[in-house]
Amino acid sequence: MLSEAFFKLRSVITEHTFKLFNTRKNQLMHQRLCFFKKQNWQLYEAKITEASQNFFNISGLEMRYALEVLEMTEANYMVAL
Repeated sequence: MLSEAFFKLRSVITEHTFKLFNTRKNQLMHQRLCFFKKQNWQLYEAKITEASQNFFNISGLEMRYALEVLEMTEANYMVAL
């Protein structure tokens, strides 16, 4: 039962992260497509990396916020996964 609660928490964090990231993702995708059309592969790849880093950062912030609200440590959360 407890593991179901952690999976639900993880699902909610991920869903909210995607909602927050959507606008930024669209901006980066537009930039990526411009670099793709210009065949500027270095900047194209840089935008992929930037998107990944942005998503990872938002995900971390969302996780820490949710855990703070629940008064749970990151260590306990990680063990539960």
